[in-house]
Amino acid sequence: MKIIVAVARPEVLISLELMALIEVIGASTFVMAYVSGVNLYLSTWFKKLADF
Repeated sequence: MKIIVAVARPEVLISLELMALIEVIGASTFVMAYVSGVNLYLSTWFKKLADF
């Protein structure tokens, strides 16, 4: 087992970095979509309020 870890060490580190990157990208994409939806909802609401 130790030999496999020693041989595959660079790939393990790269996979850990990619997993961390995907975590950040996934969270930021969710927040961006959520904020965009709220912005769209509020912009239509404020437009109706301004027309009133």
